[in-house]
Amino acid sequence: MKLGVERWRARVRYLRSHVLGRSDAPPGRNLADSLSTVLFPSDCRVCREPLLRASRVPVCDACRGLLVPQTISMCALCGEALGFESIRLEDAPLCRVCRFSPPPFAQAVAFGEYTGALREMVGLFKFERVAVLSRLLGEKLAEEVRQMPGLSRNAIVVPVPLFRNRLTERGFNQSLLLAEQVVRVLNRRYNFRLRIADALHRVKSTENQYLLTPRQRRQNLRGAFAVRDKAAIAEKDVLLIDDIYTTGATARECARILRQEGAASVCVATLARTQRDVAVPWTGLVRPMQSIAGTGSLQQNQGLI
Repeated sequence: MKLGVERWRARVRYLRSHVLGRSDAPPGRNLADSLSTVLFPSDCRVCREPLLRASRVPVCDACRGLLVPQTISMCALCGEALGFESIRLEDAPLCRVCRFSPPPFAQAVAFGEYTGALREMVGLFKFERVAVLSRLLGEKLAEEVRQMPGLSRNAIVVPVPLFRNRLTERGFNQSLLLAEQVVRVLNRRYNFRLRIADALHRVKSTENQYLLTPRQRRQNLRGAFAVRDKAAIAEKDVLLIDDIYTTGATARECARILRQEGAASVCVATLARTQRDVAVPWTGLVRPMQSIAGTGSLQQNQGLI
């Protein structure tokens, strides 16, 4: 009997990850998912503790509570964490890279640092194809986008595209799912008038960025993107959406192409951002360290785009 229950739970997890997370899932599937959660509760996919309530998103409340926005001092242009060496230019804190080589985008923001619970959920979403996580993660990103100064409420939203073989392999574009949720939340709750445009496409396959140096990343992405619909972005403010910001090579190359093809401006929003370790001023507060169980297996497979 125990083996049968475990098999059923595995099947339920598969359906949630591969079918129920899709925007085109039949309405009847929602009821089936809720019933199966009540009758055969699953475990949280992050901490592995039992889920105490029915939810289509397989993450417990405790792990959701660990998704917190960045509160460190960051570069006003790219969002890089700043230490004591930060340089102020016209009252804006800038990192060393942006001071000497300004990016082609106006601003880049990220909801959280790519570590802990957020890293685990990005791994589940992106590499284990738990597409339904786009709802929870997209809402977090939407709140970050809402606070971007100067972002047009009528911006054209462009997700970073995948090359066709990667899209076929994964089954969805994680950046598109995040973009759809961002648009849904901001348009419905905050009276934005954002619109998604399939304006950018990937014209060549590239090496995985994970093991490349910053210079190699830039060379790897050179010529990888092209604008397929110039009319959609011509003289428009564009919001570029991606899942992870590491060195900024992808964001810079996409923004460069969009500006070159007529976009009035480009802002960048990503769910997570890798940050270097920096010295921060002493605040007198001691924050307890938090750990997430079971992160090792995912982190071995995670490559960053």
